[in-house]
Amino acid sequence: MTARRLFSMMLVLALSFSARAGDDGKPADPAKKPPAEAKTDAKKDAKPAASTEAKEKKPAVAAPTPLVRPAPVDLEDALRRLARTRVSVAFKEVKFQEAVDYVRRVAGFNVMVSPVLQAKGVDGILPITMTLTDVSLRQLAELVAQFSGTKFKFADSILQFTTPEDARGKPVLRIIAIGDLTMKLHNFPGPELDLRPSNAEFVETPESDVENAWSDPQKVIEMIQRLCSPDSWTDKDVSISADENKLIVKQYPEVHKEIARIIAMLRAAR
Repeated sequence: MTARRLFSMMLVLALSFSARAGDDGKPADPAKKPPAEAKTDAKKDAKPAASTEAKEKKPAVAAPTPLVRPAPVDLEDALRRLARTRVSVAFKEVKFQEAVDYVRRVAGFNVMVSPVLQAKGVDGILPITMTLTDVSLRQLAELVAQFSGTKFKFADSILQFTTPEDARGKPVLRIIAIGDLTMKLHNFPGPELDLRPSNAEFVETPESDVENAWSDPQKVIEMIQRLCSPDSWTDKDVSISADENKLIVKQYPEVHKEIARIIAMLRAAR
């Protein structure tokens, strides 16, 4: 073999080894990923981090707390439920809205400040300070209403703290039968049992009507106006009239309840 041929073979082997080696002359690692693939993987890894960061920037919205009890059917039902729950509280300079929120959380149904009172504003209501032990939730709610100068109102299945004017509502016209109260007692005279001379003239006692204490409807009106919210009878759209058979009353719903109690007492006393 000549020297030239030997040199050619060595040159071919050197070129083959150089093609298999990296830029630094070392053999290429088959497990090492090419730069393009590494960049692609880096982008893939960066996407979840960016998505997580975007989620963290979104404002957290608290899920609504489900009510544990069905809504009351009316104001009396709501107050009965409050009366069945016992609580102990220590309020110190508690805002009115916070006290209402406490009643709502313990009651398990919707309790709120009415839109009318919100529009009027609650900034003028002084903070509440009181310590109570083992009282009903109704007692607590009534004390909160007393301290804040508010009243209860039930609307849209919600117990609301509102202004006294809004709690009264609008006057309602009702006709109340009172014929059994004003009816006069009819006097049926019995037979005469006295002994009379044979020629004595017999005079028959005629039947008659005897008035009772409430035979005059005006007396019923005067008693109702005196005992049932006396200050309300001068309000606009409030009125009362009567005849021997009925009362025609236009009053607030809460006053109608008082009138019904008075009429029931009169019937029981007859």
